[in-house]
Amino acid sequence: MDGFTAYKIHPPELADGTADYNLDMKVAKAVRRHAGDSFPLLFDSVSVYSRDEAMKVGRLLDQLNFISFEDPIPTSDIDGLAQLAQALDLPITIGEFIVSPYAYAEYIRRGACDVVRFVVDNIGGITGGMKVARLAECFGMECQPHNWGTALDHAVHFHCELAMPNNIWFEMTQPQGITDRPYFKDQIRIDKEGYVPAPTKPGLGYEIDRNVLDNLTKKIER
Repeated sequence: MDGFTAYKIHPPELADGTADYNLDMKVAKAVRRHAGDSFPLLFDSVSVYSRDEAMKVGRLLDQLNFISFEDPIPTSDIDGLAQLAQALDLPITIGEFIVSPYAYAEYIRRGACDVVRFVVDNIGGITGGMKVARLAECFGMECQPHNWGTALDHAVHFHCELAMPNNIWFEMTQPQGITDRPYFKDQIRIDKEGYVPAPTKPGLGYEIDRNVLDNLTKKIER
């Protein structure tokens, strides 16, 4: 998928679960300076900012031509998200912490997001994910499934992405391979052209090596 690369910045989280938004702004400036003006950059603050902090960071990201501001404040604050979406030019992306496919409609109706995301574990699997993707498509919105974890975590969202016309990105953990497990015969990789080849095997398409898995198994509880 895609054929071109972007980077998502996850600002450092402090020990108490908060963030230093001034430091995050310095990080955003430094990454833009090193990446160049035209390189696509996304920013994921994982819901740690207050409304005021998110507005300050968002205005800077606008100036730096970032293309996504993900989870700037807690997902439960629909009014705050709507204010951010109205005030900022860059897209507000939410959905990772929504736990029902039927909850997305209120965010879209109230203009509280520009791009939607989902984690299939939270919303009923692939079926729930595709409901969200189709809802976003009906409103002309992009959908960014969440990719993080092992091959199967990536694969289940990859299948959703391959089946929807309103997805642009394939999210890959970096460095590639850090979440590999020895019991998978197949790996997901971005090739040198910037594409992620689709799987061709049955099921999710990434085969488990049962011999390796059995050797790693210490105990089976029934």
